[in-house]
Amino acid sequence: MALKKLTIQGEEHGKGSFSKTLTAIITNHRAGAKLIGKPGLFVLQACGMCDKWTVVANRACTEVRVANKQIGPRKVKMIVLRTISEKDGKSHDVMVPKQQLVDALFPAKKREATDTPENAHYKKVRGAMRNAVSYQMKKARKNIDWGFAECCNTGKLLRQSMKIDIDHYGSCFAELCDEWLAFEGLTYCDVMLAGPPNNKKIKEKDLESSWMNFHYRRANLRPSLASANRSKGADDYATPVESIGTFKAQSDSEMSLDW
Repeated sequence: MALKKLTIQGEEHGKGSFSKTLTAIITNHRAGAKLIGKPGLFVLQACGMCDKWTVVANRACTEVRVANKQIGPRKVKMIVLRTISEKDGKSHDVMVPKQQLVDALFPAKKREATDTPENAHYKKVRGAMRNAVSYQMKKARKNIDWGFAECCNTGKLLRQSMKIDIDHYGSCFAELCDEWLAFEGLTYCDVMLAGPPNNKKIKEKDLESSWMNFHYRRANLRPSLASANRSKGADDYATPVESIGTFKAQSDSEMSLDW
């Protein structure tokens, strides 16, 4: 399943890479700075693709700037499009909140009212796989070298007071899950589960051990700011449909893989 890709300034971007680039632009420019060259053109082209900002972005007089804007009780550093009003000839700023721009370019996929049995089972298996390696994630968090550790996504120095996630750097968690199943010659629909609905486990202990060992060897676990990790998501990776599998061959017996 391919996700939406956009070409901006000659480079192809998915949601993750676009969000990361936009964050870097905002972070690397001080409030009040005018964006020129590639960063400015990147923002103008992105805004020009959105109905909300396309008119302003395509005006010859429009400048791209970084500014601190009052949002509720606090100030937020963001992109603004500074343009000349056609009514009074005065300069004014049009705010471009990062998340609104990302959502406008990469709208959330509408979910169907009900999942297929295969998709529902796939999600349960993925949850069981995460449960199986949760001890590795906890160990990685415990081993953070405070005072020296940097966010793997932004490069910022981490402090214990910050909200921290343990990120799968390089290959994301979903990609590792799919690789392991391919290694075992299985699909998600082949994996039997056990346990209560909110705490599923892989039923076959040998298979669960194989997954834990695979994750231990292959996962590159690094600390990240929670906001940066969740903004990055799965780095535009999507599980191939063929990896999910099907129950159709078992439809006559209505075999259940939940025990």
